[in-house]
Amino acid sequence: MVIIALSDIHSETRHFAAMAEALTAADVVLIAGDITHFGGATGAREIIEELRLYNPSILAVPGNCDGRGVQEYLAREGLSLHDRRVDIDGVAFAGLCRWLDDEPAASGGPDMYARAAASLTGARRAVFLTHQPAYGTTVDTLPGGRHGGNRETRALIERIEPVLAVSGHVHEAAGTDRLGPTTLVNPGPARRGRYARIVLSEQVESVELCSV
Repeated sequence: MVIIALSDIHSETRHFAAMAEALTAADVVLIAGDITHFGGATGAREIIEELRLYNPSILAVPGNCDGRGVQEYLAREGLSLHDRRVDIDGVAFAGLCRWLDDEPAASGGPDMYARAAASLTGARRAVFLTHQPAYGTTVDTLPGGRHGGNRETRALIERIEPVLAVSGHVHEAAGTDRLGPTTLVNPGPARRGRYARIVLSEQVESVELCSV
């Protein structure tokens, strides 16, 4: 399976044409949030419709720069992985956007991290998609060595052990890392022409960080 990972588009589509060959050849296109730059459903639709010119197989989660309308649009189109699992060719894709939690653990219900873990029960191979990366890794390291990731996301990845976890958010931290058996990928900001090409079989075979 070939996966193209995008993140941090921030409403900028001018690099998509240069990515056309890679996008068209992919089995799945993953978007790890910040599809818009503080936009809503209309802005998200414009981005997704342009990407669909190259590939209709798109799965995404919103980011902190996406309004709630972005998630509503993604859900209507069947593209959102927030609180949802999608199986493609034996691979279970799931994800979350922590800014969208309507049922925190304090309310008496399971939080989004518990729901995500439960959704992947029985999955032989899982791919997990978030906007904010796992805390304390190379893919969340800011200039000066500070970390911009999320501790709960890290704990979840260590618990469910997906073969691949894709995130974005920290523009300066494009790269790869590992947490146990999990390959972590931050493709870098698509608004600057960055993306990742990932080849997945039983495990991650290769990750190519690309720039156009």
